[in-house]
Amino acid sequence: MGRQEKNSRRISVKITGAGKQEKYILNDVRTVQELGLPSQTLNYEELAKSFPHLQGLPVDAYCQKTREGGNSDPVAAKTRLGWCVYGKNSTSENSMEQLHIHAVESISNTELHNSMRKFFAVEDAVISKQIESEDDKRARGILEATTVRKGNRMETGLLWRKDNVYFPDSHQMALNRLKGLEKRLGKDPALRKKVNELIESFEHKEYVRKITPQELESSNRHQRWYLPIGVVTNPKKPNKIRMVWDAAAKVNGVSFNDMLLKGPDLLVPLVDVLIRFREGKIAVCSDIREMFLRILIRDADKMSQCFLWRNSPEDKVQVYVINVAMFGATSSPCTAQYAKNKNALDFVEQYPRAVQAIVKNHYVDDFLDSVNSVEDAVQLVKQVQHIHAAGGFEFGKILSNSPEVLDCLGETNPSSSKSLTVDKEVVHERVLGVVWVPSADHFTFDQAEPQADFKGYYGAPTKRQVLRTIMKLYDPLGFIAHFVVHGKILMQEIWRSGTNWDEPIAEHIQELWNIAAMMGSRLLQSICAACTVNIKQRFLWTDSATVLAWLRSDSRRYHQFVSFRVGEILSLTSVTEWHYVPSKLNVADDATKWNSGPSFDPNSRWFQGPLFLRKPQEDWPKELVDKCREVEAASEEVNFVAVHRVIEEVIDVERFSSWHRMLRTMVYVHRAVDIWKHIREKNKRCSEINRNEFVRAEIALWRQAQWKEYEEEINELKKGCSVPKRSSLYSLSPVLDEQGVIRMEILSSSVPTRK
Repeated sequence: MGRQEKNSRRISVKITGAGKQEKYILNDVRTVQELGLPSQTLNYEELAKSFPHLQGLPVDAYCQKTREGGNSDPVAAKTRLGWCVYGKNSTSENSMEQLHIHAVESISNTELHNSMRKFFAVEDAVISKQIESEDDKRARGILEATTVRKGNRMETGLLWRKDNVYFPDSHQMALNRLKGLEKRLGKDPALRKKVNELIESFEHKEYVRKITPQELESSNRHQRWYLPIGVVTNPKKPNKIRMVWDAAAKVNGVSFNDMLLKGPDLLVPLVDVLIRFREGKIAVCSDIREMFLRILIRDADKMSQCFLWRNSPEDKVQVYVINVAMFGATSSPCTAQYAKNKNALDFVEQYPRAVQAIVKNHYVDDFLDSVNSVEDAVQLVKQVQHIHAAGGFEFGKILSNSPEVLDCLGETNPSSSKSLTVDKEVVHERVLGVVWVPSADHFTFDQAEPQADFKGYYGAPTKRQVLRTIMKLYDPLGFIAHFVVHGKILMQEIWRSGTNWDEPIAEHIQELWNIAAMMGSRLLQSICAACTVNIKQRFLWTDSATVLAWLRSDSRRYHQFVSFRVGEILSLTSVTEWHYVPSKLNVADDATKWNSGPSFDPNSRWFQGPLFLRKPQEDWPKELVDKCREVEAASEEVNFVAVHRVIEEVIDVERFSSWHRMLRTMVYVHRAVDIWKHIREKNKRCSEINRNEFVRAEIALWRQAQWKEYEEEINELKKGCSVPKRSSLYSLSPVLDEQGVIRMEILSSSVPTRK
């Protein structure tokens, strides 16, 4: 029997024995929903009669560490918490033995490091369009071939990784998980009632249905997968529960999600949606109710979405099939976006503005748009509702900053706010997203409680806890970037310090660094691309005379790093758009150069911009022409020399029939080179070959052989990149060790390097 604890937390606890004063701290303890242990009883008096060695045990006083009887008899042990008795009661008729194993599977340090490196990398400061992978091309092909209109619903197929799906038998795993859920529901009758009502509601809406024994028998058992049921509650919404199917549950190392492709990223960036949301005078927003569940899955794929259920443990277990795209499947977000857009595009000639709102101004299931009149707002919402209804999608409550719009749409009890988070797949509201308050038409943030991440832990926070706290605050438009950036800078410093994920952070870590010009040019490009208003003139500001000198010079004069970035900046912007701002007037410095802390005053320059922008352009800060010329003159010029390199083998391996002879020959080659370089004395050239020389020769031969076959891969690894996917080494996760030898990453940490 196995189970997953997705919400397990790493904490520290204090424990003490009954009636004891001394407390002990246990760090790195994992929480679980419930222990799930079999019921246990101990009648000590009866046990002591059966086993004389347990009689007269001094519970309060320390006498000896253990008391043992015969073979298979229970044992008494004295711990710092008191006495405990454990073992098998041989007088019991129950001979069942159980083995409990607690295994913690978590993301590897390498994966965490790679994710962090990508998050903070200069190259990823603004997301650029990626080339579509082969997997994404396959997924898109499935969507195009299987997504059709079926009545007033959209139907599609699952995004299978391979054409022929082969699942192991998952029935027992799902049954064990069902019994575990039933134990939980048995302790909470109110919750059980809500779950039963939700299942009945799903049946009524035809999201799920019971299948007959005949259907089960006639289906291909290797294409059948049973999904464990999970029930999620939210403390903020105590009357609402969510049913989830655990698509990550595994049998023999295989899960439902392992067989699916994620599909291409069809989401419109939330930043773009929010920028357009602020363009018009009147804003409107809503969301699609149960978006995933509104999309039908074709019959050929349904038997791969089975689950087990019964209203009470006394009833017979029934097999259900899920008729729709489900929450938890890795392909559902992509499938939902494609179906939503395909439905809308059928109406592009009739309602072009509404189709644009659906395709461009939806973020997952959230709809956010803005117009300049009440009439346009009402018309837009009604047209979007009509198009969605044609595909089986249903709008929730409408929000607007205009009471007239709400009145025309019949919204008598509108919501007071709308929360926007980047991670729409998170079941719990763990992400502290930006919140729009329609009545005031402003943005605010959920109140963060960073202390919650450190409850139950004593001492300095760990690197993992700091990262968890930083990532909880989501600020897509940078309203409070001058505050959030310090958390990210702190994380960078922790990163550089080499602290492990579960080690307390060092005391000396401080904040550094600033914002780069290249990031600014990329951000400008993203904003202009997202806006629908006509931007006639653009201004970019920097307090770096060096940056201005670079932009106004021939980029070929500089080193490759500078040259490439100058080239990218000038491809996105014009030199004439760049202007100088003194450091004391640079608002960006408010994010990294605190005095008394960040200001959240709405009238501060962080929110209002520098005062000189409200003055005529002739009163703006003057360009430092002389300073830029000085920097330009002092800049280091780089002369380029074309080099054609021919690499020949040190020795011809085909001349040798013995590895040992070839190894000795390479040793003598190294000796000759060392003498020529004055590293080795000539009178030592005839000395006995030692082990270090053999190792050096062996490594050189490895390098020679690898370079001959994998020159491109070695060059990529030297640059810190991954090998190309077409390489035969790709699946082996190759790395380059300190001697320049290619090794497998999974072995490099466990196999010692020869020295």
